[in-house]
Amino acid sequence: MTTQSSAHVDPLHKQLARSRNLVVAEDPGLHLVWAFERIYVKPMPEYLLSHAFWSLYLGDKEASPLGADRAAVRAAARSGTSHRLIPRGISFPQALDDVDVSPRYAYGQLLLTLLNFWAKIFLRRFTYRKMHGHYSTYLARFYGPLLFVFALFSVAVSAMQVEVTVQTLPDPGAGPWAPFTRASRGFAVFTLISVCLTIAFIGALVAALVLREVSFALRDRAKKRRSGERGGRVTKV
Repeated sequence: MTTQSSAHVDPLHKQLARSRNLVVAEDPGLHLVWAFERIYVKPMPEYLLSHAFWSLYLGDKEASPLGADRAAVRAAARSGTSHRLIPRGISFPQALDDVDVSPRYAYGQLLLTLLNFWAKIFLRRFTYRKMHGHYSTYLARFYGPLLFVFALFSVAVSAMQVEVTVQTLPDPGAGPWAPFTRASRGFAVFTLISVCLTIAFIGALVAALVLREVSFALRDRAKKRRSGERGGRVTKV
């Protein structure tokens, strides 16, 4: 669920403006993958610029290094500083089409949390790449949501206890405490309704965000497909 374009690569100065730290990673699977405050970029090795190396080891049909080189240049060359991602004085042909590179590099930067989520469905793996090296760090991200859910249920249970206590009184509608009894009952009902509305709002918000991303991805894919079909017809003419 992302912009399905190889040009969807923010230059490094935009990454820094969004408080993302540049992490140089030699793992090709992490190239242009970002998560929270960091983005992984694989530097371009100098041996990929050697024609003899390509002819001997890669050949003309190898597309993955070509896509990685193009993506590295797009990320580094626009920022005015290469951060040692590409050798100095190196340019790359901008006319290189997506069909000439690996299918991975037909996309730009990708979100690691989404990759980890969809890896469970499509790759049948628990994660695409591990984000945490310790159990404490992994479990710490659940503390906030669990405390929030616990607080909601605590408020709801307390409101129900107030309502049950008021109903057990011998004559809740009489006596000097009658106004306070009615106010306690009304506030308990109001609290329960507020908790239910909060849960419904959060659920609806999450569903709306997911549907928005899915809708955007489908529209972008359809737009890309239509552009390819028009380009094919022009080529045939």
